[in-house]
Amino acid sequence: MKGATTEPSAAIKSPPKISITTPSNASQGVSLSQDIHITFSEEIATDTFGYTVSPSLGNASVSWNDANTVASISHDALTSETTYTVRVTGAKDTAGNSLASGSNPNPWSFTTADVTVPTVSSVSPSNGSSSIDVDENIVVTFSEAMNLSSLSYTSSPDPGDWNISWNSANTVA
Repeated sequence: MKGATTEPSAAIKSPPKISITTPSNASQGVSLSQDIHITFSEEIATDTFGYTVSPSLGNASVSWNDANTVASISHDALTSETTYTVRVTGAKDTAGNSLASGSNPNPWSFTTADVTVPTVSSVSPSNGSSSIDVDENIVVTFSEAMNLSSLSYTSSPDPGDWNISWNSANTVA
């Protein structure tokens, strides 16, 4: 055809996408030592990679697998019972295509495990008290909500037939 031009054939790459995140979105009970891993659909030019984590990570560093498809973010221990939100703020493939939306959300969030051991905050009557009425309730206050079936106790002498009731927050028995 006269006047027709032909474009040189060039391999056109599609933009990279996030394929897998570890921890995955909405994960619960994540270990405090869990590194964050982001797997991309293709090789990333590592100098274009950027991210944020809220709340901030202590001593975070990024390493890549040999194919530059998996970014691993190492860090100090995460905080117990905390929701973290991760966002990839930049990533381009080796052809210069910017990160595209995919089936994995960006940003995504996960919540760490509860590793804080509950403690007894207060007791009434207090230890060593005397002249206590025989029908006075014993009240134990815990530092956090308790699994009600996990409470066990002993009393000497054992008065028997005790009835335990809890407040609505499951912190006072």
